[in-house]
Amino acid sequence: MFLFINRKDETDFLEERYNKPGFDFFVIYGRRRVGKTELIKNFIKNKPHIYMLCNKGGTAANVLRLKQEKAKFVNWNNKNRKEHYAVVAKSFSVRTGHARCIDIKELDNLLA
Repeated sequence: MFLFINRKDETDFLEERYNKPGFDFFVIYGRRRVGKTELIKNFIKNKPHIYMLCNKGGTAANVLRLKQEKAKFVNWNNKNRKEHYAVVAKSFSVRTGHARCIDIKELDNLLA
């Protein structure tokens, strides 16, 4: 099991923004192997969320997996529902309550 330590400032910031009214958008990026994915997973673990890690295999396949995952959470009886999808720099965004988190793997390679 992964021991999640020394990320209090980051998790406090995310919690504060999550509980704030309105909508925020965050990009979480950095060097490899520093815990970006674990930070996101720790932040969303007790919240309603959709988490999907995309690979460079292709945007269409990633969007299809997103739709399949999101379908589990949609209230199909709500006539006023709106669908929100975003593919940013070959990454995936997740709407979790009032916050959106993006896990961009190897940002330097994506922007090169």
